[in-house]
Amino acid sequence: MENKDLPQIDRILDSIKTELGSIRAELKASLKTELDSIRAEVKAEINNIKSGESPSHVPPPPPPHGFHDDDEDEEEKEAERAERGPRFGPGFPFDTDMPEIVRGAIDNALGGVASGRESERTTKEFQIKDFAGIEIGGSFEVEIIRADSYSVSLSAEEGLFRNLDVSKDGSTLRIGHSRHIGWRAELTRPRARITMPVLKELMLSGATRVTVSGFSSSEAFKLSQSGASSLSGDITAGNAQFELSGASRARLTGSAKDAIINASGANHMELGAFSVHNASVRLSGASHIVIKMDGRLDARLSGVSHFNYIGNPTMGNIRTSGASRLSRE
Repeated sequence: MENKDLPQIDRILDSIKTELGSIRAELKASLKTELDSIRAEVKAEINNIKSGESPSHVPPPPPPHGFHDDDEDEEEKEAERAERGPRFGPGFPFDTDMPEIVRGAIDNALGGVASGRESERTTKEFQIKDFAGIEIGGSFEVEIIRADSYSVSLSAEEGLFRNLDVSKDGSTLRIGHSRHIGWRAELTRPRARITMPVLKELMLSGATRVTVSGFSSSEAFKLSQSGASSLSGDITAGNAQFELSGASRARLTGSAKDAIINASGANHMELGAFSVHNASVRLSGASHIVIKMDGRLDARLSGVSHFNYIGNPTMGNIRTSGASRLSRE
């Protein structure tokens, strides 16, 4: 290595450090906000329990016939609890690993709250129609299906409905939380099922997980994702625009004529089975995109972002900086 290369390497390393610092700060702020909210809600829940009848003063139910609650049984229960692990499943919160000490504290504070929640779900239908866009924020599991008619249904624990908001704004269906409900939604994530003829725009945020299927149109399609939202499914559209930020993920099959992709943060987008003709791409941070194409490619990459293409596109305006990489897969 020649000495003249050292300044360029230093600049690349500085760029990487700057990008990673920005990502670290963004994730740290997001995690702090979520933990503060969880702490406040758990404290409120404990205060509610203390203000009412303390569970420790409630006489236990009579044991089943033949049951002996001795020390040996308690040891077996502890072993079962240790093997089972925390009650909270994956995806709490925002599909990231929570430190065991935090997860354990919440689990102990809430006791068996999560038990039986699935059996307490209620499904409600909403009479909303004539929408072409959907905006979903918070913590939901959503299925969007192409159909000739409109339908919107939501399945959740009965007590959660008063904190959920399902409405229409212009031509956009909106589903979200009317106030932050944190771990309550994660105990049994609300589920939505939506049918509609044409999907022109989809906006996802928070920890929402969405699947789409059956859409095929010459209309333009726009996807906006932020937070730790995820999307999977198939769609065929005219031109497509993808805007990603945070740590969102998307995996789509289908096709579009031309595509614009802008991503910042630590996003991952798998479009290896999604064919486009021309593509204009701008990536920063630690984003990773894969796409199948056969037209002109314009790309601007920075940070430690990676852009992989499948096919034989014509290279247009290409600019890379930092440790970013453009390559054929």
